[in-house]
Amino acid sequence: VAQMQIAQSEDEKKTLQNELLKSNDALTSTKADYDESIANNQPEIDQKKVAHNEMTLKLSALYNDANARFEAVSHDHKNAIEVLHKEFCDKLRNLEDELGAAKNPCNMHVVDSRKGNQNYENVSAAL
Repeated sequence: VAQMQIAQSEDEKKTLQNELLKSNDALTSTKADYDESIANNQPEIDQKKVAHNEMTLKLSALYNDANARFEAVSHDHKNAIEVLHKEFCDKLRNLEDELGAAKNPCNMHVVDSRKGNQNYENVSAAL
């Protein structure tokens, strides 16, 4: 009975070994297929990597160019605003000067007429 069990165990062991060998062969074949597929696709993968790197460089250059243009336009815009502000302030000062000049003759007339009245009063008092 014991020898029969040993023989049966050895048969099971051989069966398992055969199944493992078949499974190993299948896995080895599958791995070889994958390796071959990778090797066949490697040139395409390399081309895609190169294209990706080129696109990254182009995008970086476009970003830098756009950033530089934005800075230049912002600078020009700021300068234009400063020029307009200066022109506005100059025009406002000129208008204020014109208004002041227009008021001065009127004020002088009022002041002169008061002096005249004062002189008249002084002359009248003296008489």
